[in-house]
Amino acid sequence: MGGRSGTMKKAPILLGSCPTIPIRRIGSYSNLLEKPNKPNLSFRKQALFKDLLKGTITAKHSKWEMLQLGRMQESVPTNLAIVEIDGYPLWFRSYTSDDCGLLKLEAQRAILEIADMYRVLVWAEWIEPHRLGILTQTLEANQPISMIHLCDRLRERIATQLKTTVTVGIGVTAKDWSDMAASYKIACSALDFKAALGSNRLIVTEDISSRQECDMIRQLQLMHMIGQAYRMGNVVWVERYRVLFEELRHHLFTRDELLNMFTYFIYHLHLEMSELLEKYREIWKRDTLPLLQEILQEKDTLVQIEVCFYDTLMHCFERMKTIRDGTCNRVLIQNLKGFIEERFNDQNFSLTYVSDHFGLNSSYLSRLFKEEFGETFISYVTRVRIETAKMLLLKTPGSIKEVSKHVGYLNPLTFTRIFKKNTGKTPSVYRQQDI
Repeated sequence: MGGRSGTMKKAPILLGSCPTIPIRRIGSYSNLLEKPNKPNLSFRKQALFKDLLKGTITAKHSKWEMLQLGRMQESVPTNLAIVEIDGYPLWFRSYTSDDCGLLKLEAQRAILEIADMYRVLVWAEWIEPHRLGILTQTLEANQPISMIHLCDRLRERIATQLKTTVTVGIGVTAKDWSDMAASYKIACSALDFKAALGSNRLIVTEDISSRQECDMIRQLQLMHMIGQAYRMGNVVWVERYRVLFEELRHHLFTRDELLNMFTYFIYHLHLEMSELLEKYREIWKRDTLPLLQEILQEKDTLVQIEVCFYDTLMHCFERMKTIRDGTCNRVLIQNLKGFIEERFNDQNFSLTYVSDHFGLNSSYLSRLFKEEFGETFISYVTRVRIETAKMLLLKTPGSIKEVSKHVGYLNPLTFTRIFKKNTGKTPSVYRQQDI
């Protein structure tokens, strides 16, 4: 079997001999074992299947055509499920084109065999490269079998025999063909939440019924704080990163919502890193940024994104730390940061104050600070003061005037103006909204 250029070649998959197929099931296998002189049959069945799911079945689709191609009865309740291959981009690159086709063929064969065991009529078609649609009707009313049970058996079989994991979105029972589109929409909506609920499982409407709207302001603030600490070489970004994902796990997000959220996260990190010297920016632009973007496109779940993002960011962080530790100013920079964090609440604190303490020219000190941390001395001191003020507002009963004085602002009005400029809220509003 020929592989695509640029992909890893693997040995062809050898499929075992086909099991004996009951006579009444031969029609259900027609799309898998079609005759050479009927090349359009499988395409016609697939098109008809898609029309049925989308609710675009019209008078031109005769009942005879539906019965002959899909074996579905119009007036019989029909169950629907959508099976999605997990991590499809990586899965697709791991096999040759022919092997991908054989694996998909075996997945279809598996659901047909499982359905036959339970005397269930089934119609299965690949509706997208990574999604298999399944319709079932029970042949014997006194022996009903749930779609959940069938799909769980299918999921286990695919994992065991094909070494592939899938996630299944379960629709609701359609009373007739006109209800199929609504059931299909529900199944697709269930799969949208795979990012939050996890892969290699079944997702039903009950799993997502408790979804509530999430105010993303808190998460966006954490992303900003992570970016600032990361740029400054402050290991506190690790704890903030942990808190961010801990909070995200308490909410149900769709794949698109997570994609938008982490696209913004990457963008903000990029802005922060753009403030650093070229030697740091090169590590970010050449090695780290492309990896983060690739992870976001290829990983299915929040847990996968969390682990892969962390590993990538930590690798970059350690490389930058090695460069910083190797500079001749390393000791001075560490002493400078420690001095600022210890004395920032002094009302006379200024660049001149710090320069005099270290016996350095203020212009040189300002330039050194900007080069190493990507922000001005004043911006850094202001941020330290505001972060401390936010903590005091939330955890202490002190008045605005007391908090203002504690972080180095003698005039509460000046403190309020600077606090609002940096947070978008006045100190009193921040305290009330975040209690």
